[in-house]
Order: sequence, then structure tokens, then C-alpha cells
Amino acid sequence: MLLCLSLAVREVDIDKLLEGGSAMVVTEWTVRAVIVALWAVYILLARQWVDAIWSQRAVIASSTFASFVLIGCALYAASWPFDKFPEYLGGTSVAMLIEETVQLCATISFFASAALGVIFHQPQLREAELSTSADVS
Repeated sequence: MLLCLSLAVREVDIDKLLEGGSAMVVTEWTVRAVIVALWAVYILLARQWVDAIWSQRAVIASSTFASFVLIGCALYAASWPFDKFPEYLGGTSVAMLIEETVQLCATISFFASAALGVIFHQPQLREAELSTSADVS
């Protein structure tokens, strides 16, 4: 959920919404600071699962949903040149179309990863989670 919020905020052009000015700068930095703070809280809370996750890294890395996450990350990275250098990549309109299409595919890949985890419950990971929680308590 936090990843989806981060991706959505990344796509919002605050400067176009607020028509420039100091309010735009304050709003943009405030929104970004809130997102960073949410990620920091999440990371601090997730520290309790680090050992369980690290002990199952081979299962996680070889899972289908990890493949979808890597594909999504690769697609987001592939969209970057179309955003930064549109004049060299077919003009602004074409580059924007390609960038947004590739980012849409990346977001769909992230969604597919989450959907696979929910639909199939990844039995190996669930068993590993249960065994490590039994070890902890």
C-alpha cells in the first residue's frame, strides 16, 4: 500500500496543480517529507521480521512474485531516459507516451506480484513464517 501511495505521489505534478509560487514548493516538500516519514516508520516496524525474511531469502528470491517485482523495477528504470532526454528519443510527445506506457506496465507488474501473493498465499513463505514465529516465541 505504501509503495502504491509513493508511486501515485510521484506521478502528481504539484507545480501544475498549484500554478507555481511558494505554496507549490512548500506543498511539494511537505508531501514528499510525509512519504519519507511513512517509509521510515514502516522500516522501523519491519525490523522485527528481518531475521525471518533473511532466513528465507532463497525461497523469496526464487518465487514468482519476486520475479514480478524485479520486472517492475526494471521497467521503471527503463522509463527514466524517456523522461530525462525526450529530445533524443523521438520528441517530447513520443517520449512521454513511451515513458507513461512503460511505467504503467511496471505498475501492473507490481500489482500482479501483490495479487499472486494474495491469491496463492505463497504456501512456502507461509510455512516459513509460521515456523520462524514459533521459533521466536
